[in-house]
Amino acid sequence: MKKLFVFIFCFLIVGASFAVEKPTVLVLDQSGQDNLEAQKVINKITEKVLNSSRFGVYQKEQIAAKQREAGFPQIMDSDGYDYQKLSELMDLQVIILCKVDKNVREITKKKSGGNNSGALWMYGFIFPPLFLLANSGEKTYTVNINEYLVSLKMIDAATQKVIAQENFSGSDLSKLDQASERLYLALLRNYQVEGSIISQEKELIYVDLGKRSGIARGDIVDVYRPGLSLSDETITTPEKYGELEVVEALEDSSVCRLVPYRTVGSMRKGDIVKIIPLESLSVVDQARRQPKETTRPLGMGEAFIGEAVGPELLKYNPAGLGQVADSELALGWELKYSSASLSIPNANLGYPGLKNFYGNFVENPLCPNDFSVIVPTERGGLGLNVKVDNTRIKNEFFQYDNGGMKVGLYAGTAIHPKVMVGLGLIYTDQWIGIHNGNSYEFRGSGLAGQIGILARPTENLGLGGRVDLPANINGKLVRSSASLGSQDFSYTDQASLGLGVSYKLFNRLVLNLDLLDYCNASLYDVRLGAEFKCSDNLTFRLGSGNRFARLPNLAADPNYPNGANFRTNTYSAGVGLAVGSLTFDLAGEYEVLREGNFILYPDFAAGSPVRTLLTGYKDARIKFSTGVKF
Repeated sequence: MKKLFVFIFCFLIVGASFAVEKPTVLVLDQSGQDNLEAQKVINKITEKVLNSSRFGVYQKEQIAAKQREAGFPQIMDSDGYDYQKLSELMDLQVIILCKVDKNVREITKKKSGGNNSGALWMYGFIFPPLFLLANSGEKTYTVNINEYLVSLKMIDAATQKVIAQENFSGSDLSKLDQASERLYLALLRNYQVEGSIISQEKELIYVDLGKRSGIARGDIVDVYRPGLSLSDETITTPEKYGELEVVEALEDSSVCRLVPYRTVGSMRKGDIVKIIPLESLSVVDQARRQPKETTRPLGMGEAFIGEAVGPELLKYNPAGLGQVADSELALGWELKYSSASLSIPNANLGYPGLKNFYGNFVENPLCPNDFSVIVPTERGGLGLNVKVDNTRIKNEFFQYDNGGMKVGLYAGTAIHPKVMVGLGLIYTDQWIGIHNGNSYEFRGSGLAGQIGILARPTENLGLGGRVDLPANINGKLVRSSASLGSQDFSYTDQASLGLGVSYKLFNRLVLNLDLLDYCNASLYDVRLGAEFKCSDNLTFRLGSGNRFARLPNLAADPNYPNGANFRTNTYSAGVGLAVGSLTFDLAGEYEVLREGNFILYPDFAAGSPVRTLLTGYKDARIKFSTGVKF
């Protein structure tokens, strides 16, 4: 730390000699008359620009002083000021012209009755002709209303081109604040201060722009490679390759840090920098510059409600769409292996060594079962996720299928640079089949909703919440037996509340804790995850958690246990790799039954106590995902 302060001190002494001054602005009144309203407009705009500390501001009164210093040069022509000569005299970059026209409009109004009109109205009920006298007391009077027409024009002093213009009219100047704000933002966007990198020390970058240049803490610094001379007449355009964030603004220089996920290549002394003032960015643009990780492995124990980024965020918290800066597409594959021991106590039957493979699209694990795409928009981001899954358990006695497809549409935005919200609409198409002599098949569909929120109070802390609104699945239960036929059937998924926290313990280690299905108030729904970042492109994750499941009573069996719940412990590990615009994720998960009473195929005869009890269960899954940024 001492070394750093010594370096900064020495750097200030050297840097002061070539400090870049902030742009200068002149505010002129073109009203052609002295009126208080015009002065109010000029004062308002001057105050707005001056208080930002990003520009030097002159007013008309200072022109004469500058003329005296320069020996009274000619700065007027037949149309008024010669803006080019004026800009040279005062070293101006911008001239703001204000014109306020005031019109007085008379409005005639009527006022009924005199001093005795009330009495005449009262006695008029006794003697009706008095009503005429009461109305004859009506008087007219005039009211003067001031109407203003305000014109604001911002001109580039060197080229005399109009950069921005604002016009509004009305009986008051209430629209001046909004017009001044738009004019000021146009000023920020059009006059980026340029400088260069003068030194680098590890992750800190030093630039020759400071408070005197109008720079402030939190500003974004775009970094460009200087253009190369290809011939005596051709020079290539500087190319942006990275971003910095100002962490400390000194008088003539600034200390910045690298924004790694928005930088390709290494910083070099002499590279060009341009300042993007923080207030010129929209809320969404500011949120997109919150710290994010570059890799997104799947081996996360589903402990990422607290902080979600990239295509994977669609599975955890749609609010994360508010900080997506690039279009991304991801495909996921999942291969499963399961084993179980089953028993039917009242039938004295058991299957201690039941094993099976089951995959997606019934028995085709080569097809991706998970597809995600996200697209940033001006106000946030949009996302689409399609997931297909099918579980098949089959032996010589029965076959059980449970699968479906979910199509989710999501949207997210930032309502504050550190607070994002998101919504999701999920269509579910569910199928369940049980075949043990007679065949029972159910297929139905329904819509569910999702609400998410993410907050980043500090750079190291992420907080999140997600509410899953249940879907009502409506469909047909079809039975192979002619005597049983088919019937309408429906069931409702459970609602759930997820709460999460993500904390960066130190620069490369992030810990995550999620409470899922919190509506059940169960400690079994706690999930933990840890992420260790080996480099900017390589990340490892470990996770441990528990899964809660509830199956619907398709047979409407009165003896079916309430909820048919089971709980499992899950352990996961994964690795993620980013190569340019590509990401690759590989993860393994192992799930084992902790407790449960899981019915696979009840006897559909009403009142029958026959059921299958799952007494042992193990599930191993390998997940692979690949994504690309556009």
